[in-house]
Amino acid sequence: MLVYHHLMNYHYGLNHSVKMLLYVEFLMLVLVVYN
Repeated sequence: MLVYHHLMNYHYGLNHSVKMLLYVEFLMLVLVVYN
């Protein structure tokens, strides 16, 4: 059960990192468009 919990935390962390990367990409795109 502890291992499962650890895997879920890892998956959530990975998901969060991907979302942050996508958000940064979006910000870069917005900056390019408005400049």
